[in-house]
Amino acid sequence: MKIAIIGSGPLGLEAAIHFENLGAAVTLFMDEIPGGLIYKLKDNFSDVVVHSDFEKVSTRRGREISGATLQGEVTLGQYSEEYLEKLLHDPTLNLVIKKAKVERVHKRFLSLDESVQDKSRMHDLFRVIYSVDPKENILEQAQANPEAFKQLGEDVLKSLEKSVEAFEDFDIVIDATGVFHSPYPMGASASFALNEKNLKEENPIYYGAKALLKLDEIKKNSKNLVLIGSGETAAAWLVGLESWLEDDSHSLSLVTTETTIFEKLSKNESGKGIFKKALGVVERNREKLREKIIQFEKDLHHWRDLEAHIKAKKTQPVEPRSQINFLTGYNVSALDRLLDREGLFVTLEMSPFREDYNPEKEMVTLAADTILVATGHFKEPTLFKGLLTKYDEMRKYPLSEKAETSESGFYIIGATKRAHNDRYSLEDGLKDIDLIEKDILKFFSRA
Repeated sequence: MKIAIIGSGPLGLEAAIHFENLGAAVTLFMDEIPGGLIYKLKDNFSDVVVHSDFEKVSTRRGREISGATLQGEVTLGQYSEEYLEKLLHDPTLNLVIKKAKVERVHKRFLSLDESVQDKSRMHDLFRVIYSVDPKENILEQAQANPEAFKQLGEDVLKSLEKSVEAFEDFDIVIDATGVFHSPYPMGASASFALNEKNLKEENPIYYGAKALLKLDEIKKNSKNLVLIGSGETAAAWLVGLESWLEDDSHSLSLVTTETTIFEKLSKNESGKGIFKKALGVVERNREKLREKIIQFEKDLHHWRDLEAHIKAKKTQPVEPRSQINFLTGYNVSALDRLLDREGLFVTLEMSPFREDYNPEKEMVTLAADTILVATGHFKEPTLFKGLLTKYDEMRKYPLSEKAETSESGFYIIGATKRAHNDRYSLEDGLKDIDLIEKDILKFFSRA
């Protein structure tokens, strides 16, 4: 049986290892982030807790391959270096790894409303279309046979450097791409704010969890940040920016529709690790502000006690302000650039139906040199338009039961809505692998 697994994050790797061990011919399509986002973020978030129980975010087969002996609480650094990295580079795995971008998946011949008489749609194979960059291969051939390539001419060589599409057919397809490729914009109802669509390409506006990979660049080039959202990604930004906030000239405004910062995240069991870290950043910032205020009061009393002629020559101490400013109960309604001023301007609006509504602060405008949008992610359906898959009204999750979809033989792991958990879950995704195995075995049952 040929199985295609799309996505090379932890769940894709674990699924590939699992089905290869069962004897399937597995092809793993590896995107631009081998190991997934969780692996790439280890340098900046190494001490963030991934889970309180290592065995729930790893598999028995994975532990055998990696030799990891971690117990109980596991951090991102431990999980990445002692477990995930060993899986990524294990030489004993008999996997076919294609470093290519999957463009689309569809049935080889069947249309969406077509079936095979007396058979299921599984009778037709899945066709996985992927793009290949031939540049590296062409350069190797050119170095091996320079005279032959020289005769082709410059124009022909340039045309060969362009990506081309290829395909391969499979019995089973497992989507392990997760949700982080498709972030929501900053406006209400998961829509663009006014002018956002026009301004987002040419301005320092960063979207979603994948933008965390540019954390160092953003810290280097920013002094005044606006962070929109208060979910897990927003909490990760706050943790990553703590060292940046050590500079008193830097300021961060966090905007959320919630009436209490990180309210939903605090109730989510699997998000408690990053929530605890973010709360620590907030508390340390408040303590820093308290110390500044105490010093300010001392300086102010000293200034007031000065003789008049000396006081006239000294500037009155300025009351310190918090570097982190929380704006709760707000939606972003507009984004603007002004001809006569640098930076971006974010317009916020507050609705009377929300708690803590204040008519005097119904509309607020914030200035920023960089904007971070952390309003959530959705599962982009475009890749699988050629399959019988359905999504919820917000396109946030596929409508999937036990990793199965309405297209037999096509499965989605780690990005489906759970009754107890409305976010991406590594633990739940690993459970999906066993469910997929059980469903595949039904195709071979005599019953």
